[in-house]
Amino acid sequence: MEERKIHLCDACGGHLKVDLEKQIYTCPFCGVTYDYEYFKEDDIISKAQTFEERGEFDAAVDAYKFYLTKDPHNTEVLKKVMLFTHHIEDINVLRDVKVMEGFTSDTSETKWVVESSNEESKEFFETEQEIFEKAYEYHNLVEELEPVDTEVKKLEDKILEIDGLIGGQYISYENKDMGFEDHKDPRELAVKCKFLYVMATLFAALLMLACTRSFIGGIIFGLITAGLCGVIHYYNFVTRIREIEKLEAQKTQVEEELSKKREARQNVVSRMNAALQNIRKLMIKLNKLEDQIEGP
Repeated sequence: MEERKIHLCDACGGHLKVDLEKQIYTCPFCGVTYDYEYFKEDDIISKAQTFEERGEFDAAVDAYKFYLTKDPHNTEVLKKVMLFTHHIEDINVLRDVKVMEGFTSDTSETKWVVESSNEESKEFFETEQEIFEKAYEYHNLVEELEPVDTEVKKLEDKILEIDGLIGGQYISYENKDMGFEDHKDPRELAVKCKFLYVMATLFAALLMLACTRSFIGGIIFGLITAGLCGVIHYYNFVTRIREIEKLEAQKTQVEEELSKKREARQNVVSRMNAALQNIRKLMIKLNKLEDQIEGP
């Protein structure tokens, strides 16, 4: 004769009665009801493992959660729920930076695992939860860094563009000694040319004075020469110098902004490195705690 299995109520310990019509177990003492599936532990674990093998993490979590309603402090099942909720099979994969960059799981979903654990395993799950939080923090920092890097690149390109425009205002000439085309800053040439213009003006005035023996004529011719030299000086140098000064002012502003962005970037990178260091330390701690749970 087949032995009939008696199920007890988890709430009060009373013997449950079967309601064949509703396909549930009912406690006549406290009124709590249970589905048939509640007591099919082997079937539940088997289904969860099947989902696990298929990589169907969400389905596996649901199955293991259902099992935990019967055995809420089962450490091995809680371990699986903690991992599968984050769609990973081994927490050591978080040692890979690339995995953490794509870690988007919300760690708040597994806080209940810590609350469900017993005193012996609580520190283990708290440490594991902290690792997930740091991994999630690292992922968020990676996302925070991306727009900063984009801004830094734009500003660096802007500086290169301004440098090119400044270079376009330089005066080109052939360097016969070196055998290639060289460029000179018009501000340097302007200083030298001013002296040459003064000398040219004096020479023109003296030449006119010598030729006409007219002091007034010499002065007038000298002034005309000075005026022509001034026009040449203005168009060759002054307009270029003004444009360079304008561009350099823009460059200074961009460099200041770039300095701030680089500082912000360094801050994010420092926080990322700190998160990595914390994860490595927590991993070491977790391995020790796991050994303690499993025992010799």
